[in-house]
Amino acid sequence: MLPVACYLLLFIAALHSASGPIRDIVLAKPNYSFEKRQRDLEKKRKQEEKRLRKLAEKKPADDGSALVSSEETAASDADPAGAGH
Repeated sequence: MLPVACYLLLFIAALHSASGPIRDIVLAKPNYSFEKRQRDLEKKRKQEEKRLRKLAEKKPADDGSALVSSEETAASDADPAGAGH
């Protein structure tokens, strides 16, 4: 058996002879526009979640005040003079 270094040298030699010099191997370029689009979509998704979360936090406070005002309205409708005692 040949040591690992020999296998590596044989591989490099085969690669070099099959496709010319090793520097001719072209690596895939990163697709920056796709990455930017993904970042933008993630940013918009987070902003929408934050907006909905704030709306949900605000809504119970609005609902609670609406319930109180409707109860006060119902009480004032039942006793319009305010002197029921």
